[in-house]
Order: sequence, then structure tokens, then C-alpha cells
Amino acid sequence: MRSVLKKSLTLLLILVGSAQILSAGGKTESGATTTTTTTTAAVGKYNESPILAAKVQAGELPPVEERLPPNPVVVEPLESIGKYGGTLQIGLSGTYSWFGDGQSAIGPETLFRIKADYSGIEANLIREWEWSNEGKTLVIHLVEGAKWSDGVPFTADAIMFWYEDILLNEELTPSGPAPRWKPGGEVMKLTKLDDYTIRYDFAVPYPVIEIIYAHYQGGQYTWVPGHYLKQFHAKYTDKAKLTALAKEEGFDEWYQLFNAKNRIASVIPAAIDLPTMSAYMVVASSPESHTLVRNPYYWKVDPAGNQLPYIDEVHLGVYTDREVLVLKAIQGEFDIFGQNSALADYPVYQKNKEKGGYEVYKWVDANANLMAWNFNLTIDDPVKREIFRDRRFRIAFSHALNRDEINETQFFGLATPMAATAHPRTPWFKQEYADAYIEYDPDKANRLLDEMGLDKRGSDGYRLMKDGRTLEITLEYPPDVHTWAPPIVELVVDYMKDIGIKLNVKADDRTLYGQRVADNQVEMNEWATVGFTTTMLTDPRCFVPYRLGDETIWYRKWAEWYVSDGEQGEKPIPEVMDLIGWYEEMITIVDPVERAAVIDKILKSHAENLWTIGTIGNTVKPVLVNVNLGNVPKEGVHGYDAIRMQPNHPETFFFKN
Repeated sequence: MRSVLKKSLTLLLILVGSAQILSAGGKTESGATTTTTTTTAAVGKYNESPILAAKVQAGELPPVEERLPPNPVVVEPLESIGKYGGTLQIGLSGTYSWFGDGQSAIGPETLFRIKADYSGIEANLIREWEWSNEGKTLVIHLVEGAKWSDGVPFTADAIMFWYEDILLNEELTPSGPAPRWKPGGEVMKLTKLDDYTIRYDFAVPYPVIEIIYAHYQGGQYTWVPGHYLKQFHAKYTDKAKLTALAKEEGFDEWYQLFNAKNRIASVIPAAIDLPTMSAYMVVASSPESHTLVRNPYYWKVDPAGNQLPYIDEVHLGVYTDREVLVLKAIQGEFDIFGQNSALADYPVYQKNKEKGGYEVYKWVDANANLMAWNFNLTIDDPVKREIFRDRRFRIAFSHALNRDEINETQFFGLATPMAATAHPRTPWFKQEYADAYIEYDPDKANRLLDEMGLDKRGSDGYRLMKDGRTLEITLEYPPDVHTWAPPIVELVVDYMKDIGIKLNVKADDRTLYGQRVADNQVEMNEWATVGFTTTMLTDPRCFVPYRLGDETIWYRKWAEWYVSDGEQGEKPIPEVMDLIGWYEEMITIVDPVERAAVIDKILKSHAENLWTIGTIGNTVKPVLVNVNLGNVPKEGVHGYDAIRMQPNHPETFFFKN
């Protein structure tokens, strides 16, 4: 018997907690939205791309009716039924950049999905779901008859293979399951009820799993094509043979080979030949470009019975030179340009839009703070560690930032100076937290540093630490990710010089930078603060040291301690242990009012302690769209939190002419 909890948890978690924010940026000017349904009553006959029809005629593919599920998922296009054909051109800033704009073309496909009007979540790869046992048991029902891109049925085995053979495999997951998979301290239990039904059992109520599965973790991270990957898994293939194969391909161990073959299309290059449920498949990948073609077994159609996607191919060009990337964008060489667009270039985009044949849409930037500064509070250097952990040091740094100058000179006054806190469009935002220690007051900053005992200076004017060394800090970040950051970094170097701190800058590529973070070598970095709706509830990485990553570095060893259950890293200081405790409490609360009170404790601690130091927020995200491209909303939310354009059903984008 299905519990009445089925929708109540969703309504409490999403609609009350986030509808007011998400809908603020997600509706079009006409108020129209894109919706997903699970009915085919009005469809009847199915149509397909001429490219696929030719393959059917040649005997290379089964008929479209056999490739689709018996009841395909029907997507209502934003504006109109589209036309087949064309190649979508995308520009990226780096080989290992998040797909970003590529996500506009390929997905990711997730179990749940964020609604196109950002008012809540809905089913995607599942038909329906229900809760019971006071929010501790979830049953999901998958879309029956959907197929992987290689034609193999997509079943519950995709999730069970991930759970049993990846998550619980000590060689593939040496640190053990991440905290998100063990709410209440116990690893969740998955039971396959039949080919299309799985039951999840949690030790505590765990309503946020719905949002986790509507975000990246609900994509091909937590369900994988086991039928393909078994050939690279030691449980199913002779380990000696696997090890030999691994060495042939440049790896030392079988699990390294497995991870390479399971490299999915959220970070490029993706593994070629890996079956997908997305609208497009990666067929070629190099440091300079990536090519994707339509998935012939894609399981969605429009109301007229046309198999999606409309566009045949996607080409992603990689341009590590920022000037080249911008030039190509304003020349109209990209059909969508958003992931690597910059508010600082907004006037340039506007000036060239008619000549370039594109529109500039002003979407809401999902980042709570566009540029936050993090000092590594667990750095190995004991002298710097003591300085960084002194709250007065972080407050001094914040007062030394001239946020108004940064806003006016780099963002044309289109942003808001603010500390790192929740996004202004969330129900958890408080102005007092956003205003904490953001006044530009270098005199106050100097006094605070003097009070700390950093009152002695060398002949070069820089402060000296207690061991006689110059107070010299290295800021590291990957400019291929934040292409707009260099001029702001230059300003901050000058601001720090004004208060006697020598700031060196080290620009690394993402791979090298990530390794240095993992080795706890990065003293300071800059990164956007994610704190919109889904991330505040399921991935508050900037506010709580609950996970390892290379974005927020202020808690590296504390996070190692947490994810390893105390076996590695260092136990956090009491104030940070409070953050962890509040996070663990927050994710189990169903009532949104009670949950908001706990979230407020986390945000208040950040306002008081400046664990991470914000610069500007409430920013506009310019999105350049080819005037010939249809079904792209004029208003929306862009960023990691909103999975770029995934809620807007990019599989329905099409070329008008």
C-alpha cells in the first residue's frame, strides 16, 4: 500500500522551502514552462530524425517503436515543436572544464529532475515514488522499457551495480561511502524488488535524497551500465587478465582501468563507448574538441511523437586562451555560451550581438557569492595555521577588500558586495549575514593585524610572522575554470599589500591544482560559493566540511577526518564540529521551518567567523543564445546548483532555419 508520504515529503522539502526562489528566475516572460509527463495517450505514431530513419532503412537500427519504451516520457517544448537537424556549437575554456554549456546539450539525465520553472522536482528516469516508515523508506519505480544507448534495457540493475560493486567495493571506494550515502551514520540499504523497482532504507528520515537524485548525483554517478563495465571489474573478470589489460593502457591496477572506462560525461574527456541514457553520446574526444552525436535509443518524445533530441550533433571546442574564447563568442561562432561567459564582458556581448546574430539573456547566477576567498585552516605550516585560524586575521582580510571598486570596475555595478552566505533568493538569506564585515576599512584591518602580534615589518614593508619570516601567502586557483578572475586577483594583491601582506599568485591547470589541494599544499584559493537551493540542502560544501573537493579548501584535514570516520585527517575544532552536527541534523528534518532554524545556525556561524570570505553576490549570468535557436528560455537560473540548463530540457532545443 502506497504511503501518503509520497508527495508530502516533496512538498515540504521543495515547494515550501524553495518554490519562491526557484520560480523567481525560471519562468519565461510569457509565464510558460516546460513540463515532463509520463503519458503517451496523445502520441500515437512515432517519428525520428532522418539520420536514424536512414539507418533503420539500411538495417543498422531497429524501428523507432522498438527503440522507445512502450510509454515514452513526453516533453512539452517551451515554444513549439522543433525541427530535426543541425550541429550545436559550444565553446569551453578548458579540456577538464565542467561540461557546463555542454550540459546544455547532453543532460545529465537524472532519476528526479528540477522542474523547468524551478518550483520543485518531478520524475525523470523514474515513473513515481513513495515514502513510508516515517521518511526512512523510499521506493522508486523506474521507466519501464527505456534502453541504454547500446540498446540494452535500463533496469534496476544499473543502480544495484553502482551500489554493490562500486560504492561498497573497497578498491573502487577506498575511503568508504561518502556521508551522503550514510545518513545517521549507517550506509543506506538498497533492495531490488523487481527489474524496475528499488527500495531504499535509511537509518534516519532522509528527505533530501530526492534533491540529491535531482542533481548530479542522480545522474550517471549512482547508476551505471554494469552490463558494459563488468568486463573491467575484478568481481566478474579474471583479475590477472584485468591487471595485464590495465598495464597495457597505462595503469597499474584494475580499478584504475575501471574508473577510466567509467569516466562519465560531466567532466571531459568522457570515456568513449560508455553507454549513456543522455540525449547524446561522446564519439570523439581530444584536448582541442569533443564531438557528440544523438542517442538512437533516447527515451523521450515530444507531444507529436517525435523522438528527441531535435539537434543531430554537438561540437565542443576547447579554447584555453580567454581572448580567443570571447572573440569567437561575440562573432557568433557558438550557439550557446553561458558556462564561461563573464559579467565583466557584458558590454562587449551587448555591443556585438546584432553582428554576431545572438541574444544576450540575463539569467540569475546560482552562485551565492561569485568570488570567495579561503584560507587553509588546516595547513601543515604551524605558524601560518595559527594566523589563519585567528578570527581577527580573516576579519582583517575582509575589511581590506574594496568590494565597491571590484563591483564597479569589473562588474559595472551589476552585482552586490556581500559576505559568503545563502543566495539572496533563498528563504534562508538574512541581510545582516550578507553585511558582516564587508566595510572597506584598511585602517581597521591594520589594527586587527597589529593586535594579533603581527606588528613588526621587514625592510620591504611587509609584516613579519613570529618566527621572523615574511607574512607571505600563495593564492592558487585554476584560471581555466574562472577565466574572469585574473584582474580581480590583481586588485586583491594590491589590497593585501596595503595591509602588509605579501600575496603571491600561482595559476595552475585544474588537474595540478586539484592534486595540490589533495596534498594539503594550497594555502589560499578563490572559488564561487554555492548556496542556492539544492546545494544548501544537499551539498553545502562551502559551509560545512562534510566532503572532499578542490573548491573550498578552508577545512581540508577536517573533511578528511569526517569522511574517513576519524581514521584520517584531524578532528575539527569545536566550532567546526558544531557545523557538522547541524548539517547532520538538517538533512534528516522534514519540516521546512525546523530545517530553516538549523540552517540559520550554520549561516550565523559563518557571519561571525568568516570561515570563507565573500566578495560579491546576487549577480547576473549573461547567456548568449543564437537567434536561430528555439525553445531556449529568456529567463532562467544558471550555475552548478541549477545544473546549468538541464531543467530547461535542452533536448528540445532546435534550429528554426
